[in-house]
Amino acid sequence: NLGETHLLTGLIYCKNCGSKYTFVKGYKNSSYAICRNKKIYGKMICDSKNIKEDILNEKILNSLKDIFSKYAKKDYIVNNLEYENENNIKETLLQEKANLEEKLSENNNIKFNLYKDKTNNIILEKDYIEFSNKLSKDILSLENRIKYINDEVEKISANHKNKENILQLVDKFLNTENITRNDILQLVDKIEIGAHIEHLKIFFKFSI
Repeated sequence: NLGETHLLTGLIYCKNCGSKYTFVKGYKNSSYAICRNKKIYGKMICDSKNIKEDILNEKILNSLKDIFSKYAKKDYIVNNLEYENENNIKETLLQEKANLEEKLSENNNIKFNLYKDKTNNIILEKDYIEFSNKLSKDILSLENRIKYINDEVEKISANHKNKENILQLVDKFLNTENITRNDILQLVDKIEIGAHIEHLKIFFKFSI
């Protein structure tokens, strides 16, 4: 069934011609990965090797585990250092936001009282306009800075969540055989295979 979704469907690319690999049924219902260009146009266009699917899957999963084993400890240390640094940045931003919100509240109160002074003829219209315009600029500046801080804090939180998901998936690869297609899709962008299955390169969706 060529419509069947295999573990690595859509992820394997031929280094020889750049085409994706597809899966076909072989002898005794065994499945093979074959370059799409080779399948459609023949060896004159691409003479890459066909690869038995179970061998391909085993090779890719073992390669992923080898890579994660090599970098796991280093990444754990690096991620914890990054977490500490990012948390310090987040705390600094949140403290600045609290100070800005206090200042914003003060400016809004001043502007309101200024308007009351104008309506009670305590200050002249031209003075009210001058002071009010200055306060409005200050208020807008404070609001823009608060919005920027909110965006940065949200980015840090989202980054932490993404790192935690990656670390959990890496841990799953290292400690279990029950790896799903979805697990691979969350970590791997594409896999490039050269003239031989040993000549493969894995492109991740994150830096490693």
